[in-house]
Amino acid sequence: MRLPSGLTQKRWVSACEKLGLEISTKGGKGSHIKVICKGKGATTIPKNINVGINKSLGSRLQQWGYSEEQICEALGI
Repeated sequence: MRLPSGLTQKRWVSACEKLGLEISTKGGKGSHIKVICKGKGATTIPKNINVGINKSLGSRLQQWGYSEEQICEALGI
C-alpha cells in the first residue's frame, strides 16, 4: 500500500475512529496513542510519523480486514 508522506498522528487517529476502531491515550506510551481492534489486536500511533510508519500502519489496518480503499477514504486521500 502506497501512502503519501506528511500524514500526521491526528489524521491517523481520525481515520481509525472513522473505521470504528477504539482509541486509547492511556495504553500508549507518552505521546503515543493506542488503537485497538477488538479480537484482532492493537497497535500504537507515534507522534512523529515517517514513511515507514505510514506503511506499517496501513499494513496493520489491512491485516485487520480493512481494504486499501477504506483506509484511503478514512484518511481523506
